[in-house]
Amino acid sequence: VFASISVPGTNIGTVTNSDGEFTLKIQKSLSATEFEVSHLGYQNKKFKITENSNAEQVYLLDPFSVELKELVVTLPDEFIPFSSLDVNNPDHLIAYNYLIFDRKIDRDLIFKYRLGFCVEGRFKNRIIIPSFDKNGRLNYFVARTWIKGVKPTYMNPKVEKGKFIYNEGYINWDAPVYLVEGGFEELSFPVNTIPLLGKVLGEKLFYELKDKKPEIIIILDPDAVKDAIRLYEQLQSIYYDCTEKVKIVIMEGKYDLDEVKRNFDVEGVKKVVQSARYLNDLDYLRLR
Repeated sequence: VFASISVPGTNIGTVTNSDGEFTLKIQKSLSATEFEVSHLGYQNKKFKITENSNAEQVYLLDPFSVELKELVVTLPDEFIPFSSLDVNNPDHLIAYNYLIFDRKIDRDLIFKYRLGFCVEGRFKNRIIIPSFDKNGRLNYFVARTWIKGVKPTYMNPKVEKGKFIYNEGYINWDAPVYLVEGGFEELSFPVNTIPLLGKVLGEKLFYELKDKKPEIIIILDPDAVKDAIRLYEQLQSIYYDCTEKVKIVIMEGKYDLDEVKRNFDVEGVKKVVQSARYLNDLDYLRLR
């Protein structure tokens, strides 16, 4: 159930319903020869498109099992929490001023989310945004440079992103949950917000949403409108008996949520969030 169906090399795709059924319409002009089926816990598999594919058929996937290892993440040895900031150290003040004045992050949020920084070592000149699970244990962190032009902009631990939920410890599953792309978007709208660390649902988050079914609002960046729509469709399928719980914000301007906060402050972010809605047929025609 809720498997993803796609045609390689095209933007054609769909999601099966709760019974695993689906219909896929493919124009002959595309000359497509196969489609791919994927589902969490199973190996991806491609199937041939044949002349009698119009008839009802059964497609089977093979289970994929791996031995799960305990997730162990540690902060850099050089990590300094902002609660230990030395006001007489100019390097410390550069890190602090970057968050306060450049990123417009409130002081209270800096301490609530236990942010820190490094001024030496592998993560030198980087803000560290840690993530904690529901038991308060570290499960990931984002390290973002505050120096313009330095690459890579982000450095993160080598952890499979699908195996944890970013800052799960802050989430109230009985309240609306907001899905954003990254850690700074979370800090721009710190109201029950989960960074995807990308544009797709991780395995652990997928099953948590499927089980708890909180209200969902999707807010991805302006360059990810199609990804946001695919995510919306996936969640609508998971929420087949309560699709009204899933809404989407279409970010069509040039600013992502973090940039909206920096340029238009909290009121700008509120306007973005308040634009959450359901998609209609005209939206699909216009946005695809």
